[in-house]
Amino acid sequence: MEGEVEFKTEQGKTTVSKGGFVMIPFGGDIHCFKNTSGSFAKLLCTVMPAGLEKIFEAIGQPVEENEFLPVPEITEERKNFLKHLDELHGQKTYPDNYLD
Repeated sequence: MEGEVEFKTEQGKTTVSKGGFVMIPFGGDIHCFKNTSGSFAKLLCTVMPAGLEKIFEAIGQPVEENEFLPVPEITEERKNFLKHLDELHGQKTYPDNYLD
């Protein structure tokens, strides 16, 4: 929706900017995205079938327009929380450098 992000899968990486589109097939490919532009970026994620949005609701925190929170520290408590969410929703989280 705004800015640009680098999107990576096991097949490679691409930069997606305003008006761009990425589709992750049902069952999901291993993927990640990161804002590497130095400017703010906004994404619109649509998930089908419904349910996966519950993970984003659990880890997210509402903010005001143009308000940005710092990246949370990855403590053992946070790792355990994320592992619990993965188990609850049938997902798997990979380390940051998995696709490098």
